[in-house]
Amino acid sequence: MVVGDIEVGTDVLIAGAGPAGYTAAIRCARLGLDVTLIDRNELGGVCLHKGCIPVKALLHVFRLVEDCRRAADMGVKADGVAVDLKKAYEWKDAVVKRLEHGIRELCQASGVQVMEGSCSFLSSSKAVVSGPSGTQRVTFRRAVIATGARHKPLPGLPFDGKSVLSPDDAIYLDRLPDDVVILGGGYAAITIGALMAAGGMKPTIIHKGERMLSFVDRDLIRPVIKKFGEKGVKVFQASSWSVERMDDGLRVEFEHDGVKEQAETKTLVVAIGMLANTDGMGLENTGVRLDGDGFVMADENFRTDDPAFYAIGDVKCGHCNASIAFWEGMSLAGILAGRPGWPGYMAVPQTISTDPEIASAGYTEEKAKEAGIEAIVGRFPFTANGKAVSMGKAEGFVKVIAEKGTHRILGVHVVGPGAFDILQEGVLAIEMGARLEDIMLTLHPHPTLCEAVKEACAAALRESTSIIEKS
Repeated sequence: MVVGDIEVGTDVLIAGAGPAGYTAAIRCARLGLDVTLIDRNELGGVCLHKGCIPVKALLHVFRLVEDCRRAADMGVKADGVAVDLKKAYEWKDAVVKRLEHGIRELCQASGVQVMEGSCSFLSSSKAVVSGPSGTQRVTFRRAVIATGARHKPLPGLPFDGKSVLSPDDAIYLDRLPDDVVILGGGYAAITIGALMAAGGMKPTIIHKGERMLSFVDRDLIRPVIKKFGEKGVKVFQASSWSVERMDDGLRVEFEHDGVKEQAETKTLVVAIGMLANTDGMGLENTGVRLDGDGFVMADENFRTDDPAFYAIGDVKCGHCNASIAFWEGMSLAGILAGRPGWPGYMAVPQTISTDPEIASAGYTEEKAKEAGIEAIVGRFPFTANGKAVSMGKAEGFVKVIAEKGTHRILGVHVVGPGAFDILQEGVLAIEMGARLEDIMLTLHPHPTLCEAVKEACAAALRESTSIIEKS
């Protein structure tokens, strides 16, 4: 593509190359559409460069050290094991680079035209892309907005990358601070808290609301809070807070259980919400409608108020996860190619990299009650799972929610070792309308962590022979 004043055309212009955008681009191209994918940063979006992947890479390093240190009881001599932070960061960066290269190769092999730069819309059929090579005008028949979202700063206290950090900034620190205060109680705040705790830090987490991680089953939180305490992490539920800059740092004042408290820190991580990445895109020149935080208003088929525009991923809701983004990219590509959209999903897997891990899908016990569903509950502890005990990681449990009359599985919730991978059996069961008996009567390999799902289903039916049932 020649850069300059020459105007080029494309069937589909996709602004944003995160999980939603690049997935849509690749499938659109494979379905015969001419596609131009635009992003001002590297391919892969926040998930690859500032979220899921770098966090998991660093956690893997930190937890290898944790495992070595607590393996003395198993006969492992690992005196002096420590993290070389510089090499750990090099490992994380190498992982990210390798995966980004893979996305780029997929786009190239599929025939996706990739442009580096910022996209601004001039109308409902024209855009201008400004990048390192200059400016390029692009005409299009349809456009997809997939530019994602960014963390919201505190009013009057912008992120500076030094003392006031977003969660994205926090994973690129060149040091491990002695004192860190994290504001927030959602996914990002708790993930960063767990990452820092795994790295040997003792952050203070201050969150508003009744409890942290309010979107998962409340029973899953207790083992995490306990582990935080064992690692020296303080967690406060605050009814209010305020932040003041001082000469040598910041002071956070908050009210906890009716008592006014304060915490002083040189490093503050703010994870209190999201803003859409739609500013500066020229959407006022189109018929696309935004809400107060800049998020794109779109229907269940990703259509906006402008017939030429669609939106997928975080830019239309602010709290999608990568699983949803991939799904939306695939579904929209089919729609743009003239195929029917994919049927809606029933279960959204939610995973949080705490210690122990949390993974959740479907109805919680609380949500089932609110919906008027008469449910039965099965719970199986990892203390009764041979694989977990042999690993020395027997904290947590699997909890299954099912409809009482039909035994149809409505929710599966895991806190414990390997929770992310264990959950998938539950997600599939919910999507397929499986009953408790379907899982209970399916042979599971032994000894494995996934046997806990089978045993939780059996416990709901009072058929588990691996635990003592309460009368």
